[in-house]
Amino acid sequence: MSSLLPPSAPPPVLAGARVLEYALVDEAVTFTGRLHLYSGNERIGRVPCLAICREFDDGQYLLVHCGEDWEALGVEAWNGPFAQVPGSVDEVKLRAESYYAGLSSKWVKLEVSPEDARAYQEAQEREFICSFCGRGPDELPSVFRGGDATICGDCVRELYRMLDEPDDAPSLQ
Repeated sequence: MSSLLPPSAPPPVLAGARVLEYALVDEAVTFTGRLHLYSGNERIGRVPCLAICREFDDGQYLLVHCGEDWEALGVEAWNGPFAQVPGSVDEVKLRAESYYAGLSSKWVKLEVSPEDARAYQEAQEREFICSFCGRGPDELPSVFRGGDATICGDCVRELYRMLDEPDDAPSLQ
């Protein structure tokens, strides 16, 4: 599926939501500084890529602020007690334009069906299931991938615990 997308296009799913439209923030776009979005304690400023996404379950719109390789740096979800939740892609675009003047002509529709986006998400999640305990990414704080296997931090700690046991301990099978 991703081989059919232009090289600058994002994957069909970002931050767990289906990508509807995306924009590359080039030099013709001016960052206004009106954005007050934080990741941890760090304020997210100008980003090279933006995506308008829609959550699979509740249909809420998101504005995902991304790096050059479409890694999500911050997600605007408008879920605070006084937030006015956007009800359409056009409303999200208006908000994005207030952060990035000149952005309105940059939006590109990502023609991926909800079914294809869901299949993509499920395939991505399968890649991050621990090969040892079977838990998935929503249950694990960390996973390590290598070759054809994935191992979670809990299984790594269990392996170290077993290795520290006396030699007459049961095998690691």
